[in-house]
Amino acid sequence: MATGTAREIELNGSEVEFVFYIPGNYTVRLTVTDYSGNSAATTIWVIVEDVYPPVAVVPGDLSVYVGERVILNGSRSWAVG
Repeated sequence: MATGTAREIELNGSEVEFVFYIPGNYTVRLTVTDYSGNSAATTIWVIVEDVYPPVAVVPGDLSVYVGERVILNGSRSWAVG
């Protein structure tokens, strides 16, 4: 199970997974508890790097008149990482 804010992650369980979608520095705390209720915890730093450039998506070539304003909307573009 994972809980926490964008930069602090709390993981509980004997085997946990977490996927980081936003680059940055994170504090990750893992807590494990046995069947008797005994628990132990450790904290590590995870540095998530952005390794993929964004992809720009535009509608294609345009023909415009001199002095005409051109607006390109990148809202259909995406970034990975």
